[in-house]
Amino acid sequence: MIVSSPKVVRATAAVLVALLCGACGTGRQDAEVEPPHEATSSASAAPQLGDRGSTPNGPVVLPWVAAIVARDDTSITVATTLDSASCGEPELRPEATITRQDDTEVVISVTTSIARAEEETCAATGDDAPAFVSLREPLGDRVLRDAATPRPHPTYHERDLPDLRADKRWDPAGGHLTSRDARWSQRYSNAGGTTLVVTAQPTTGAHRSPTVATVRVRSGQGTITSNGAAGSWTVWWEVGQVTYSLSLAPPEGHGLTLKQFKQQLAGFRWS
Repeated sequence: MIVSSPKVVRATAAVLVALLCGACGTGRQDAEVEPPHEATSSASAAPQLGDRGSTPNGPVVLPWVAAIVARDDTSITVATTLDSASCGEPELRPEATITRQDDTEVVISVTTSIARAEEETCAATGDDAPAFVSLREPLGDRVLRDAATPRPHPTYHERDLPDLRADKRWDPAGGHLTSRDARWSQRYSNAGGTTLVVTAQPTTGAHRSPTVATVRVRSGQGTITSNGAAGSWTVWWEVGQVTYSLSLAPPEGHGLTLKQFKQQLAGFRWS
């Protein structure tokens, strides 16, 4: 938990939105963001956050909860939270570095610098904060690990989603990677007012409506559910321990038949 002024919270939120959209491949340059970089070190000298009553001044290691691997298989976004900074305000944007890598895994450490709060009681903000890192070689089948904890985290791959950036019918409309439930979502819209949302989340936490139909998704099978609103549909598919979904919601007063939804899915480019 941290003590945050409204100014800090607004600034953090602005950075989050701009960075996530850029890192997840929206193709837009709405904000100047330093390009991802790879920094290799031995073990981080920064202390890890433990007892909330002993938050240190200066550099600290933040646990991260999920990672997104871009379609190029080298650009990685990890989600942490400013709650991890405990009682204090971050002086620097969280920074990710590669602390170790081999043929089977890549270990990522996220650090920031904390200005210790003087107040005894700290207010939780729950602000999510992304950090970025770039590999010199593709990740491939290697596993991403957190330097702060041996616990595995979900990793989401854009290669497991349709390539909507290459589809000129759809414009990116914002994305979010939530540290609270490790859920990633990316929103798109088209000229006709239809909204498209892709999500990724751990399969253990995925909840869906009853299956209406099945459809081929890449080399596997997807299940189609109704979103509740007439003519609004979602297709779900699993890759390893991750569940992905794609939803289409037409503008108010319009709707898609199940056949039309399947035709839309068939028109997407997968790579």
